[in-house]
Amino acid sequence: MIKVNKIGAILSFVFILGCSSDEYQQAEVLYLKAKNTHNIHQLVTTLSVLARLSPQEYSPLLLKAKQAKVKLLESQKSMEQEDYYLAYISSHDSMHKLYSIESKEVLVKSGGLLLPLLNAKKKFDKLYQHPLVALTPLSQYKESSIIDWDLLELNARLSKSSENMNTLKSSINTIKTINTSAVNSLSSEIRLIELHIENQFQQIKQTQDYLINLALYRNAKLLITLNHKLSEESFSISQIFSKNKTNKAMRPFINKSKNKYAASKYIIENMFFAASSKAKNRHKQWFSKWKKLEKDILEPADGFVNYSLNTKYRNERLMAYVNDNLIQLPVMESKTTNPMNIFQENKTIRILIEKLAKDSRFFNS
Repeated sequence: MIKVNKIGAILSFVFILGCSSDEYQQAEVLYLKAKNTHNIHQLVTTLSVLARLSPQEYSPLLLKAKQAKVKLLESQKSMEQEDYYLAYISSHDSMHKLYSIESKEVLVKSGGLLLPLLNAKKKFDKLYQHPLVALTPLSQYKESSIIDWDLLELNARLSKSSENMNTLKSSINTIKTINTSAVNSLSSEIRLIELHIENQFQQIKQTQDYLINLALYRNAKLLITLNHKLSEESFSISQIFSKNKTNKAMRPFINKSKNKYAASKYIIENMFFAASSKAKNRHKQWFSKWKKLEKDILEPADGFVNYSLNTKYRNERLMAYVNDNLIQLPVMESKTTNPMNIFQENKTIRILIEKLAKDSRFFNS
């Protein structure tokens, strides 16, 4: 009797083992299929069976799959609530727990709205790749004569500042493409980043404007003197010579004035071409206006017969440049702003950009 019972127990064990073996093999087939299709729901289902049959091997995978599924459900809920920032964060966490087509779909849709932050950061990476070192302090420009300025450094400084301003403006425009209403939980941080970039832009612009305005201020003072001298000479000569001979008689005085102004004129032209190399439209207006004024003083279109009659008008135009308010040293922040800090100091933005960079391959696929 005992022997019969033992045989029955063995047969039952073999039967159960056979059933378990079939279930295990079937579960493995379904698991591989789910793994190949990256369907997270099927993965959790098949791994639940495998973890029951082979806990040591499959329990860790099941735990990871369940965690990824929880994050996926969180991301889908955020998508329904149209909070694309939280949707992206959850889908990112899900994807990096376990890749699935469901998580990728949410990640690409939600993260795509936040990509401008990463693109703006990439532009900043180029901002100071070749920084100008050992620059002359701005105060020294005011303390020295314009003809003593180091043109090589000045031109490099103006050209680089225009390039940086373009980068900053482009970054601002890029960030403005973000629909903040779609990332409402992040809107304040995005606005703060935008304000930091605008502040950086204004600092560089103020520095560039200061140098240009200081040069125009100095040249305007010189032209005021030349304007008065030429007016006096033209008045005297017009009393002596006929209209046809006045211009010829004025030529020696004109040439002398041009020679006196030549070095200063050359510096202004250099500054314009340096500053406008990356931003021609921004500097074209002031330069054209200034060139017209120079010509009206040193080579008037209607000659010098009535030159003295327009002395006051030319002087008034020049006085617009002789304004001490235009040459006040820019108020710079006591802490030098490294553009990288704009994105690094805000922990939320920094982590978000790191995640976006990590997911670049998904956005481009």
